[in-house]
Amino acid sequence: MKRILSLALLLAASAPAQNVILGVLETGDYTITVDTTTFFWGTLPEAGYVPNNWSGGPGKTDTFEFELYQPAFPAHVWLDYTQNSRVMPRETIIGLIPDHWYELPRFDKAPTRVKFLRQPGIEEGRQLAAHGLQLAASPNPFRSSTVLHLTTGPLDHSTTFLRIFDASGRLVRSFSQSAIYNLKSEMLVVWDGRDQSGRELAAGVYVCRVRTDQAGPELRIVRLD
Repeated sequence: MKRILSLALLLAASAPAQNVILGVLETGDYTITVDTTTFFWGTLPEAGYVPNNWSGGPGKTDTFEFELYQPAFPAHVWLDYTQNSRVMPRETIIGLIPDHWYELPRFDKAPTRVKFLRQPGIEEGRQLAAHGLQLAASPNPFRSSTVLHLTTGPLDHSTTFLRIFDASGRLVRSFSQSAIYNLKSEMLVVWDGRDQSGRELAAGVYVCRVRTDQAGPELRIVRLD
């Protein structure tokens, strides 16, 4: 019971704001550092950031949270960045699509990629609520472990379970009923960032899906190095 209470207290941390955008950087052959990021909702720049420490060595994943004043998703973005300390041409993305990868620079054998998405949990939370469910992960993004908190409402626990998939859609972890802490209409699951065989998974974006007799909503979770 003490363990369950401590998990519940962990989930009491403040929820992400509605105007938080998450940037995900996957580096390719070189060390990349993003120096300035400028967002547009119209034709003129409306929000600029110097995202300190949004960077990574070859083959790494890093994220940065942008707290935006505009409630809508940005329409366009400028990226100023360096490659191995060499200033690169500005990257301009017109018609920014949420959760879509954009390559920069494009001439690398293993190119660097970047994408922007709403802070994990916002849009998915709305979908869950429509099914009478609430799913959250705390912390999110995470490094070593995260707690998945599912509020099931009137659903029967025996018909509800969680599965985690990688960005390609491959199932990496599923949780049996024995791994779930039941608290009346709530479930708590601790995920340590490992797959079903106990192997530690790489940093990146993962998808937690709820499967029940009534619904199949999902939540994006970001694992950091």
